Amino acid sequence: MLGRYVLPLVGVLVLASCDDDKQVTDDTGVTPDVHIAGDVGDGAVPDAPAGEGLLPDLGPDFGSRNEWLTVQDPAPEVADHTVTLLKNGDVLIAGGTHSDGSNDNYQDKAYRFVPGTEMFEAAGTMTVERGEHVAALLDDGRVLVAGGKNDQDYLKSAEIFDPSKPAAQAWSAVPDMFKHRWGHTATTLNNGEVLIAGGFYSNDSSDTIVLFDPVNNNWKQPSAIFNEARRGHTATLLANGKVLFAGGIQGSGSLWTTTYLDSIEIFDPTSGKMTLSKAVMSKQRTGHSATLLPSGKVLIVGGVCLNNCKATAKQVDDIYDPATDTISPLAHAGDLPSTHVAVLLKDGRVLVAGDVDETTYNMVLAYDPKGGGFWSTLPSLAIGRWSAGGTILNDGTVLVVGGVTSANPTYTHANRAERYYP
Repeated sequence: MLGRYVLPLVGVLVLASCDDDKQVTDDTGVTPDVHIAGDVGDGAVPDAPAGEGLLPDLGPDFGSRNEWLTVQDPAPEVADHTVTLLKNGDVLIAGGTHSDGSNDNYQDKAYRFVPGTEMFEAAGTMTVERGEHVAALLDDGRVLVAGGKNDQDYLKSAEIFDPSKPAAQAWSAVPDMFKHRWGHTATTLNNGEVLIAGGFYSNDSSDTIVLFDPVNNNWKQPSAIFNEARRGHTATLLANGKVLFAGGIQGSGSLWTTTYLDSIEIFDPTSGKMTLSKAVMSKQRTGHSATLLPSGKVLIVGGVCLNNCKATAKQVDDIYDPATDTISPLAHAGDLPSTHVAVLLKDGRVLVAGDVDETTYNMVLAYDPKGGGFWSTLPSLAIGRWSAGGTILNDGTVLVVGGVTSANPTYTHANRAERYYP
């Protein structure tokens, strides 16, 4: 499973930082003030600049609660699972790992969280046990699950979850990918196909991509490849339909002999070309998140690079602007998170939860792009966790489920989910 000192897909406990003389700016190029909740001025949120295009809010009561509530129904005790918001508003939790105190066990179980009842229901059994896999919502409402690994092997198998069928018949296999992979990404493109990219193959990271055609339930092998093979990276669908890939790692050895990447690549589904960006992140990263902002820019948060950090690396996040293909460093409030949950809220803020601090793993922050951009602290999770999953729900609340709460002396998993009410 994904422990605090094992890095198959995302980050680890140890965070590295170094001094840096570089000026830190926000996505407007202006040196930002980093606000922590409770500081003078937090009560007055600046107006959004023209063109920021924030999402509509949920009405006059939205933003007034600012609290986490624990879901009382026992939650799946898993990590390295996937969490997918279905079209009807339910949430699919699939696979992952669970420790029995001495061994890590890969799961083939799936669950549905029903927001209206706050209950976890059985959602059938996958065709194979898997963790560290990917899941993508298809246009027709089904969910593609692909790759990962289990106790027997790295996986190239894939399967489909159909929420319209009874749980016992909900899962069915589709043809295998051309290669097994974990630490990869899955992105549903505007044409409905799913782009699977990178991951660990054989004894190192892969530079290949594949496309899943949900109409014919088969795979295509594009000619485009990464300029730099990578796993543990992020993939973000941009407003223009292209896909941004950021960071990741290379190498087959231990964490300390791994090469961490600061490069960015962009895939254009129309031309079929992969382009290495001239922009370079402020630090090498894996275990980070990349969230599309309402402005069309991308917020890249956290991640680790251990002994591979740039000599000038600092505790900074990044804002990527696809219009100019540039990176602007952004001062971070507190320790850089890894293996965290990052969710875009309805009001345009980005919530970052879990493994934000290095003591309790329960700190929650929010980045607000308005007024030049600033961070604030939100109420903490009741259960600190890493390697959790999360998603925004249709009503604008955020569900966080699963994750590891402790690795000493044995792995312990969160047995309750939590729900944030903005």
